Amino acid sequence: RLVAAIQNNSENERIEYSMRDICKEVNRTQPGCRIICEIEYSYEDQFIPITIEMRETGNISYTFRRTGITACPCSKVMVGIGHMQRAELTLTMVSSDLQDFDNVAEKMGACFSSVPKEHLKREDEGEKIQEAQSNAKFAEDVVRECLSKFSAATLIEVRSFESIHIHDAIAYWSKQENDGI
Repeated sequence: RLVAAIQNNSENERIEYSMRDICKEVNRTQPGCRIICEIEYSYEDQFIPITIEMRETGNISYTFRRTGITACPCSKVMVGIGHMQRAELTLTMVSSDLQDFDNVAEKMGACFSSVPKEHLKREDEGEKIQEAQSNAKFAEDVVRECLSKFSAATLIEVRSFESIHIHDAIAYWSKQENDGI
């Protein structure tokens, strides 16, 4: 029945509409359906993992993961250049509104010191380093920036994969409410 529900409802304009229709069809014989969809959304030269969770009615839970760059403000003050690391930002939000995936990805990217690019020439690499250095941020700065951009956030987590330390830097914020999903 689930496969039939998916086949019958996969032609909608938005994935969320298909998910609602699948829930509606499944709920006819198996009430209480909750559906989770995991996709890799192509944005610029990255794939953004997105998880969408919902029921037939009510709010939608979205989880987005975006890769960026953080640059250490402390080492920049001490020696003139901040050590840099690749970082991953995870954002979960609950909303009754459909989310514009491009807009979310863009706003998440703006939270980092910079955003990595897959294809760079050598001169472009230098510009990317300077860009990150001119906007040095700790992991916790990325969390604060993300919270300021997403009022529907329920969880924000950043992991900076440290370049000179043995440990990673992790910062997070969580809203302690039951979202009803």
